[in-house]
Amino acid sequence: MARFRLLSFLALCGLLLALCAPARADTAIRLYKSFNGSVNFTGTQVTLRDSSNSSNACSVASSSANRKADLVVPAGATILSAQLYWAGSGPADNTVTFQGKSISAERKYTSATAGNGMNYFSGVSDVTDYVKGSGTYTFSGLTVANGNPWCASQAVLGGFSLLVVYAHPSEPERVLNLYEGFRYVQNGEISFTANNFRWPRPWWPVVEKARIGHITWEGDATLAGGGERLIFDGKEMTDDMNPAGNQFNSRSNINRDYNSYGIDFDAYDTEVVQWILFAPSVTTIYRTGQDLVLLSAEILVVPTLPVSDLSIQMTRGGAMQVGQRATYTMVVTNKGPYTEAGPITVTNTLPAGMSYVSGSGVNWTCGASGQLVTCTYKPALAPNLSAPALTITASIDQSGKMLNTARVDGTSDNNEANDTASDEATALAPPVVSGTGYVFTDRACAPKVAYPSSACLPYSATVNGGSAATIYVTAVRDKMTVALSGTEEKTVSMQFGLACQDPASAPPTGAVKATYAGATLPFCMSNGSVPSAGTPWSPAVSMKFPANQASVAANFVYADVGTVQLYLLANGNVSPSVTFTSVPKQLEFRSIVSAGGMANPGAVDYAGGGFVAAGDAFYGVVGARLFDGSFAPNFGRETGNPDGVAVALSVPPVENVEQVAGALTQTRTSAVGGVGVTMQYSEVGVVVLTPGLSSYLATGRQIGGLRQNVGRFFPAYYRTSIEITPFGCADAMRCDPGLSGAAYSRQPFEVTVEAYNAEDNELKNFKGKWRQAVKLVAAAGQGGAALPAAAGSL
Repeated sequence: MARFRLLSFLALCGLLLALCAPARADTAIRLYKSFNGSVNFTGTQVTLRDSSNSSNACSVASSSANRKADLVVPAGATILSAQLYWAGSGPADNTVTFQGKSISAERKYTSATAGNGMNYFSGVSDVTDYVKGSGTYTFSGLTVANGNPWCASQAVLGGFSLLVVYAHPSEPERVLNLYEGFRYVQNGEISFTANNFRWPRPWWPVVEKARIGHITWEGDATLAGGGERLIFDGKEMTDDMNPAGNQFNSRSNINRDYNSYGIDFDAYDTEVVQWILFAPSVTTIYRTGQDLVLLSAEILVVPTLPVSDLSIQMTRGGAMQVGQRATYTMVVTNKGPYTEAGPITVTNTLPAGMSYVSGSGVNWTCGASGQLVTCTYKPALAPNLSAPALTITASIDQSGKMLNTARVDGTSDNNEANDTASDEATALAPPVVSGTGYVFTDRACAPKVAYPSSACLPYSATVNGGSAATIYVTAVRDKMTVALSGTEEKTVSMQFGLACQDPASAPPTGAVKATYAGATLPFCMSNGSVPSAGTPWSPAVSMKFPANQASVAANFVYADVGTVQLYLLANGNVSPSVTFTSVPKQLEFRSIVSAGGMANPGAVDYAGGGFVAAGDAFYGVVGARLFDGSFAPNFGRETGNPDGVAVALSVPPVENVEQVAGALTQTRTSAVGGVGVTMQYSEVGVVVLTPGLSSYLATGRQIGGLRQNVGRFFPAYYRTSIEITPFGCADAMRCDPGLSGAAYSRQPFEVTVEAYNAEDNELKNFKGKWRQAVKLVAAAGQGGAALPAAAGSL
């Protein structure tokens, strides 16, 4: 933080400083999302109804009226998620206004279960970007029906609930489960059992803190009948606002609102018992009697040992053809929040009709028993990192559908939803060559050897995009290679074509044509389509087979990336190659811009130009540079976009002074000319970003990247405070309530200025030369405009 000593020329006054999816009917409540770490939740709510059922239960505020509710978030908390829920009676209204912003429902729900036309709806949207901490939040734009049949049954509904999940250093290690849906409940109950956490197993029972909450609509305090209960591990949740048997009573303890007509947003602190005799599991029961209610969400917070969330992705390479080999590349990622201590185990179940050949990867060891392949990775895996790619190779022994499945297991994984991956493809029988035909091979094959065999294999190598690769054309008759003549050279006229497999087509712009044997091929056929005699081919090429030789060498050049298949047309017959992949030389940022479109200045030190505020989003496009120096036009259109592209962060010292390293968040998006990456960096300073790819399209080929300086990152905003003022405000001074005190004109006072990023976290690197000059001005009030120069100066 920075401290400033000011001399005021203002008249005696108080001091305030400023700086220049489709709708669903009765959707079952399911686990929507889990959070791990030092987490908790808070929230607020506001109803549209003006009064209770006992007076005017049908009166609601107009959709244009701004409803306000206070939210309290602990100081120093980091907001992880803010979900805005709204619900109402009548036709669905899927667009509302929050904090002056138009919000459309990302998840839409409806319920007609009550019958007699008494329909309800709910919408949910992620509003994390608009929730910055404690304060008063505004809600409007919601239209609900308040006539019959709802009015006659005292069942008019309209309101908002804001659920905020946050992390705070003072919170214990916990798992937070958010269950969501839209479920009508009357004279019934809903039960949840959670076990996605780890507990110690002490010999004596240990009591630990837990928490539970719910967002419920249409509760009625007069219809309880003693049957409304929220039960956590056998214990009913009650407090001064929610007595036993009357849980859904239009009171919300989340913000101490006794008049939240039609809304129950309640939260309770409770306990769990950890013991060697108890499994790590909790059960909750949501029960109602005569009162019709609609459940939108239940929030469960349970203590846990440190956990890691492992995920696995699988991609396939190689030709799915009998006699060939398929390669499966698997990438295991630790999504956090803690380090996976290891070992990590991947079990891969090969389908019948495949045989295990090998398994490899840095620090991976593999073995197989029949169709079950087991691979182990012993090192620890830190959060938000991936283990080196694991490649499993299998031979294809028969044709038909092949479903390959894999599962990852660790020592502390609490989320099984992303622990499996699979790939399904159809293995084809090898092409039958009758008489004399021609095939693409990986070498010059001697005459009179079996095809395919170890002495003469189909071409399936990985090629370098933009560079020449030698692919042979070999004459074959009755599954044996053959020389066309033992005494003289023979010339065969051939034409060639190409089919795109992944990406499935040539790019809309910038497409390039491959060449083979000196001839330019047409643009690739889309979706792996097989060229025929009537489709475009290359110009005819005279392929000269020397005497007593079965093969002719020719160069293939493709200035692009992707998995493709080469074809030849000779004597009216079409022959395919197996699929093979063209890979790039390295990845590079083609552009890095701010949200406003400003190009990255590429600053290298504190004197460099400002780029974006710490914590704000900026955008990069990662391109693939080929071996001929050009960019691959089709990169980024692969299945998965492609999987594995990641940006590595390094924070270099400046003038031999270390910077405090911040956190880089990144999300892949689609982009023209490459892979889009939306990024945020949490600190001030300059960084070096390096894109990379662990394995391109299951080839196992790791693609490195070009380093790029990015910055300068600067504070998003500042906070000022005056801990000690010269004297307090006297009543006669009529100071604004927000003022901290007063000073005489020209009397010095000390101000503390703290720099923050866009996510409301104080910046650690805002010191030394990274602390740029800050100008303070006087303002008339909190959030007000700067006072004119004539009013005085600081």
